[in-house]
Amino acid sequence: TDTSDTPDNTLEGDLCCASCGIVKVDEVQLSKCPACDLVQYCSIECQREHKPQHKQACEKRATELREEMLFKHHEGSHL
Repeated sequence: TDTSDTPDNTLEGDLCCASCGIVKVDEVQLSKCPACDLVQYCSIECQREHKPQHKQACEKRATELREEMLFKHHEGSHL
């Protein structure tokens, strides 16, 4: 089972590209997945290559984030 997209593996995800594994250093900048923030990538190419492995966890987390935002927005609208 691939666990690279699970919160238990957050530290590793913060330090290296989820696709190629290149380590974050001064000359290598990583960007978080814009939908879920669970993993980071060194390039668009790596993000595209990793998408099939990441898609399920990404969609689940993105849904959770949207629901949290809606709940907070709805909660603040009460008198």
